[in-house]
Amino acid sequence: SRLLFVANSGSNTVAAFSYTTEGDMTEVSSKGSQGTEPIGMALDAARKILFTANKNSNNIAVFSYSAAGELTAITGSPFSSNLGLSGPLDLEVDTSGSFLFAVNFSDNTVSSLSYLSAGALTSNGSSVGSGGVEPTVAAVDAVNRTLYVTNGSSNTIQLFTYTSEGALTAKGSSVGSGGRVPFGMVYIP
Repeated sequence: SRLLFVANSGSNTVAAFSYTTEGDMTEVSSKGSQGTEPIGMALDAARKILFTANKNSNNIAVFSYSAAGELTAITGSPFSSNLGLSGPLDLEVDTSGSFLFAVNFSDNTVSSLSYLSAGALTSNGSSVGSGGVEPTVAAVDAVNRTLYVTNGSSNTIQLFTYTSEGALTAKGSSVGSGGRVPFGMVYIP
């Protein structure tokens, strides 16, 4: 079955929907987000793990899900201790290395995290500066171990590379985004 997951920031819930190619959509599960203001989400579809960033709680809730979309919080969720989270706004997954990157809006950093097959999160070291002010979104290129981050208030984009252990390094200086308040990004590898 096809699934769609939604972070409902105003009600602090995460909902799962099944849908068909004809447009039929049915809510199959809804759970509390385990925090306040869930915004960013990332998915490891192979392991059936859903990550949700709770911006105001400075944590990440981790859910497993069934083929039908039933959500179950994993043991230990939500995760916050020693992860370097500060207003996590966006999440990106590199499934090849089991890395989760969190864009931290409140302190202008990016956190690199690792996760086990069950979804438990650990830090890959300290967070690094986002290359600007109020980072908003990220995009990951797992093949080239590259992470791109936009900074909303400074209107910039910063490129990072990361090691096989997930350690992030900024490459060059941030560049202008070509406009104001970048809040979306896609790339072609």
